[in-house]
Amino acid sequence: MKKPMKQTIILVILLSLSAFCVRANETFGITIEQQALDVLMATSTRMSEIRAAADLENTISMKAKITIPGLPVGIGSQKEPGIHLASMEILSSFSDSSCPFRLRANLTFDYGHIQFLLMDCGDKQTNIAILPDENVYATVNMRQLLPNSIALPDDEGGLFTMINLMGGIPFGALLRLPARGGSLPDIGFVDELQPGDLKAVIRYRGTDSTPAGIVHVVTIMTAGSAKYLQSMKIWILADSYDLYQVTLEDERGTEAFVTFDKINTKPSFPENAFKLPNLAKEISDIELIGLVIQKIMNMPSIEGPIALDLYASHHLVARTGSIFISSDGFDMKDKETELTCQMEYRSPSGTWLPLSIIEYAGLPPMGHWNGVFAPDANAELGMYSFRVRYTSRRGEASGWMEAIDLVKVIPAPPRVVSVIPINKDTDVPVTTNISVTFSRPMDKASVEKNFFANSVSGIILKGSFSWKDNTMTFVPSDELEYKQTYFVRITGNAKDAEGYGLDGNYDIVSSGSPLDDYIWSFSNSSAFPNFRFVTTDSTIYTSKTAEVKIMARSVEEMHKFNFKVTFDPAILKVEKVDRASFSQWKPRPKDIRDADIWSEPLIDNTKGVVTLICNSTFAGGVSGSGYIATIRFEGKNVGKTSLKFTEASIVDAKGKIINPELRTLDIQVIDFHPQDLNRDGVVDIRDFVLMASDETGSHPAPSSAQFNLRQNYPNPFNPETWIPYDLAKPSYVNIIIYSSTGEVVKMLDLGYKEAGFYGDKSKTAYWDGTDHAGQKVSSGVYFYTIQADGFTATRKMLLSK
Repeated sequence: MKKPMKQTIILVILLSLSAFCVRANETFGITIEQQALDVLMATSTRMSEIRAAADLENTISMKAKITIPGLPVGIGSQKEPGIHLASMEILSSFSDSSCPFRLRANLTFDYGHIQFLLMDCGDKQTNIAILPDENVYATVNMRQLLPNSIALPDDEGGLFTMINLMGGIPFGALLRLPARGGSLPDIGFVDELQPGDLKAVIRYRGTDSTPAGIVHVVTIMTAGSAKYLQSMKIWILADSYDLYQVTLEDERGTEAFVTFDKINTKPSFPENAFKLPNLAKEISDIELIGLVIQKIMNMPSIEGPIALDLYASHHLVARTGSIFISSDGFDMKDKETELTCQMEYRSPSGTWLPLSIIEYAGLPPMGHWNGVFAPDANAELGMYSFRVRYTSRRGEASGWMEAIDLVKVIPAPPRVVSVIPINKDTDVPVTTNISVTFSRPMDKASVEKNFFANSVSGIILKGSFSWKDNTMTFVPSDELEYKQTYFVRITGNAKDAEGYGLDGNYDIVSSGSPLDDYIWSFSNSSAFPNFRFVTTDSTIYTSKTAEVKIMARSVEEMHKFNFKVTFDPAILKVEKVDRASFSQWKPRPKDIRDADIWSEPLIDNTKGVVTLICNSTFAGGVSGSGYIATIRFEGKNVGKTSLKFTEASIVDAKGKIINPELRTLDIQVIDFHPQDLNRDGVVDIRDFVLMASDETGSHPAPSSAQFNLRQNYPNPFNPETWIPYDLAKPSYVNIIIYSSTGEVVKMLDLGYKEAGFYGDKSKTAYWDGTDHAGQKVSSGVYFYTIQADGFTATRKMLLSK
C-alpha cells in the first residue's frame, strides 16, 4: 500500500477545528425532522451552557478511526484506502483574566503528535501549532488555514460543505470560543425547497443502547442533486445530552468514527496546561505543514490489528468483587467485530493468566471490549498488571499492550448480612431488640460508636450492646414509642477487626460515611398499654425530695381516667402534685376540644394515697405515650416502699374500658447520701479524700459481703465506659452516676438480674457519658453507686476528653 498523502489529515482536522471556518448568513437546502431538531438544539443548548459558565474550564477526549480513499488533492493520489488512528484531547479555560491561551488541543495520530494552542482575547488572536517530536512551533491563522490551505473534496454542497456551513455541528458547538458577550452566527434556513435544491435530510432515528447508556440517534444524509452520497450519524446521551459518538461515511470510501471518552466541565488542569513550552525553534506555517506532510509520507504502513488502549473501570477491587478491564482495538484491513480479543492479568507474585469473560461492547466500526476481573476470596493482595492483544481472522496478531500495576486488590470489606427487625417491617413489638449480623469479625467498639437509632419524631434510642460471634444486639433502655417509625444507621466509618471500613452500599469498596452508611427502618403498629412510674431518684435520703412522673404508654384514644397511687406514709410524704398537659403527647392530638379537664388531685399523707381524676383528655382521646402527672415525694424515714396503682378506671372516647398493665416502682430512703462516707450530713472534699484513700473504693453494707461493685473500664474513659458487678442472689439492680458535687447525673435501671458475675461487656452496666437528658457531660471525676437488694457500694471514675 502506498504511503498516505496529504488528504489523510483532512477529516480529523476538519472534525476538530471546523469551528474556525464558519461562513455565516448562508442558506443551505436541507430538510429536518422536528424530533431531530429538538435533540440537536438540546445538545447545542447544553454546550452553550457549558461555554457560558463562569470561569469555564472543560476537557474533551475522543478517539477516531479514519478511512480515506484515493482522492486527487493536487499532490498525488492514493490507489489504496488509507486507514489511520487518531486520539484527541481538548482543554479549554476562561479562568485566567490575563487572557492566556484558552484552548489546547493534543492530537495524536499514528504518524505523530500535533498540539494546538489558541489565545482569543477580543480582537487579538494568537494560534500556535506545535510539533513536540521535532521541537518546533509556528504561528498560524486557523481561519485562513482551513479550508483554503487544504483542499476539501468537491461535493457540490454535500455533507462536507454542510459541516463547514453549520459550524462543524456538533463539534463547533463544543469547541468554538466566541469573545465574551459574543454570539454564534445564525444559520439561515430556507422555508421552502425546490426538489432540485434539496441537498441533505436530517432525521431522528430513535434510541439505542450503548455501554454509556441510552442514546438518541440522529442522521444527516445528502439527498437530491448532491454529487456524492454522504452520511453522518450522531449518538447523543439521553440523560445529559452530551455527545457520545459520531460517524462520517462517503460512498467514495471515506469513513471516520469518533468516540467521545469524556466531557468534563470542571477538570483539574496542570499548572502549565496553557503555557507555551520551551521550544528550540520557531518556523513558518508553510514549513510546519511541510513537516507534517513529510511525516505522513514516511509513515510505515500499518498491517493487521492494533491494541489502542487498556484501562480499568476502578483502580481498587476487593476480594469477591469485580471490575471491568476495557480495551479499544482496531483492524487496519477488516472489521473490528471480527477481531479476537485476548486479555490477561498477573498478580504481584504470579504469572500471566487469562480473563475468562471478555465481551464485545462497541458500536460498529468501533472496536471496544470489556473483560471482567473478579478476584476470589483467596486472591493475593496487592497490585495487579494487565495486558491485551488482538488477533484478526487472517491470523495476524497485534503486539501485547501492557498496563503495569493497574489495579490494587484489597481484602473484601465487611458487610451487613442480616438485621432484626428486617427492613420495612411494620409490626415490630415495642419491646424489641435490634440485631445486626456482619459478614466478618468486627471491631466492636468501632461498630457501637457508629450505631445510631432514632424515631421519626427525633427521639434517640439509648441502650446497651452485646455480641455473639459476628452478631451485635442493641438492647434499648426503654420500650419503643407506640406507633412510631424508627431509622437505624451504621455509618461507613465502622471498622472490622482488621481495620477495613463497612461496605454499606455493596459496591465492594469502603468509601466511608455517608457513601457506605447502612440504613434500614421499621415501625410498630401495636403494643400492650401500660402505666408506669419514672424517676431519676429511686434512692433518696431523709429530708430530701424526689420527683416521680406518672406515664402512660401505648394507649389508644384514652379519654377519661381515675386511679390512686399508694405508698407507705411512714417512709414518704407527698409535697406536691403537678398535672401534665396532653397537648405535649407524641403524636400530638389533632382535635384539642375539651382538653385537660381535671379534678383537683387529692393527697392523703396519713393513709399514703394520691387520687388523680381526669374527665377529658381531648374530645377524641389521646393515643401513644406521654406523661400524666408529676408527684414530688419527701423522704421521711429510712426504709423502702413500693409505689402502686390501685382502683384504676380508664376508658377511651367511645366508653370502652382500657386495661393497661400497672407497674410498680420501689423507692428507698437512707440516712446518708451514698457519697457521704464520713456520715456528717454533707458531701464534701473530706468524703472524696476517704474515697481516694480507700484501697478498693468499695463500701459494701456489712450484711451483703457477697455482693461486689468492681472498677469501671476503661478508666479514664472517653466518652463511654462499662461497669462490672457481682450479685450474691437475684436482685433488682440500679446504678446511679453522680457528679463530683453529689448531683445525680444519670440512673441506669438494669432491671431484674440473676445471681452471678457481670464482668464482660455483654453483661456489665454501660454508660455513654450522657446525663438523663441525653447531653454529653464534661470531663472530670464522677462516682457510681450500685443498689441491689439492700446492698450499696460506691466507686469513682474519670472522664477525660
